[in-house]
Amino acid sequence: MENLISEFIQESRSQIDEVREQFSDFTDLLEKGEYPEFNAFSTLLRAVRSISGGCSVTGLADLEAASEKLNKMISFAVAKKLPAGPVTAELIEITFEIVDTALKSGGKVKKKDISKIEKDFEKLLSLKQETPISSGETAEKKEKKQETREVRNESEKVEEEKNNEFLSFRIGTEHYAVPIELVYDMKQMLPCSKIPNQPAHFLGVANLRGNVVPVIDLRKVFGIKDISYGEFTVFLMLKVRDKIKGCVVDSIDDVVFLEPENTHTAPMLSRKIRSDFIKFIANDPRTKKFLIVLDIEKMLEND
Repeated sequence: MENLISEFIQESRSQIDEVREQFSDFTDLLEKGEYPEFNAFSTLLRAVRSISGGCSVTGLADLEAASEKLNKMISFAVAKKLPAGPVTAELIEITFEIVDTALKSGGKVKKKDISKIEKDFEKLLSLKQETPISSGETAEKKEKKQETREVRNESEKVEEEKNNEFLSFRIGTEHYAVPIELVYDMKQMLPCSKIPNQPAHFLGVANLRGNVVPVIDLRKVFGIKDISYGEFTVFLMLKVRDKIKGCVVDSIDDVVFLEPENTHTAPMLSRKIRSDFIKFIANDPRTKKFLIVLDIEKMLEND
């Protein structure tokens, strides 16, 4: 286990160093009051997501809490769920430095630092949700409303955020999505060891930090022909019922928030994917294109 932790920390420090310049550009935009675009900072989001996912395997609970909060802050900033400005930029920078420092000290994070990050993050969310004071509303009433917002049921809010947040990706010419809480990691091409007498879409097994992960090529499952592996090809690692499984997709698109009013029941589709493997069809609020939200848990269990 010590070797696994050491390997994970070394890999994570390397990832932090690789995205440090991109992270600086990310916070510079926020400080100017501008929202970063996912495509310009996909490497940063992948690195943070990878570190957060690896913590759960190695048992570094405090580092996992800090890195998961950093992951959520960056995702929320991209999705415009946090106010763009110096305060948001500073909080994300502080959290980034806490994660970086922890990786240099064997994964140790002070609980008071995590607690402060969480409180400041909640304040930022409240600021984003605030509405202007009407002419008849006093500062005292505003303060009471603020207090009410801060004490509302935390579990309900977390559940709402979790249910609305998805990761979208491309397979062929179409765009799909899966719930963000299932995303364990995102990797570029990993070597796979083939296993005899398996279906064509089963690439084999890959080694992910000591975990033997089965990998399927979703493009082959969906009947895509002339498949090639390029710089944008991604191994999307999903954690389904405590088991990690890998899916090959053409590229990662974005982190999206899908509100119920933008979703539709899946119709009977004449495509090489069973309709019961589709949760619903959604309108992507950014691209205005359709997203096919997969019931990936059922799909991978069936496979």
